[in-house]
Amino acid sequence: MKFIEALFILIFYSTALHSQTLKTENLNLLVGNWNGTLTYLDYKSDKPFTMPAKVEIEKLDDFNFQIAYNYPTEPKANSLDTFKISSNGKIFNGGKITKILHLLNKGVEITTEKIAVDGNDNKKAILKHIYTITISTFINRKEVKFLRSKVWLLRNEYKFSK
Repeated sequence: MKFIEALFILIFYSTALHSQTLKTENLNLLVGNWNGTLTYLDYKSDKPFTMPAKVEIEKLDDFNFQIAYNYPTEPKANSLDTFKISSNGKIFNGGKITKILHLLNKGVEITTEKIAVDGNDNKKAILKHIYTITISTFINRKEVKFLRSKVWLLRNEYKFSK
């Protein structure tokens, strides 16, 4: 029994690691209203700060999802954004897809990376986003590694549930 389970897990992850093309179907679980928190690293104090957050996600077409962020304690920060999938499925939300894991509960975990600027000093960095999407959970985690650094910092993390 243990051998068969181990073989199944090995085949599952092996297949998932080779599938690096994102499809709209992978994101359909995002649609709806989510409640949760935003935790971010305050670079001035170097401490995490958590506040309540809500998000409403709507599918616009095969390549775009509209995201309406709502912060009950900081309404001036409310905003609209769009998650975009490139037509070839290799770019998501501006980052190159480096990994897609298809989860057993029909969910997906998508990892993207891009070079941009971050921090109070606007330093060049690699930004890594890890999106975990299931029927009842949506996590959007942003990690930052400044160029010439070996350390990844957790910049912010949205944790939502339905």
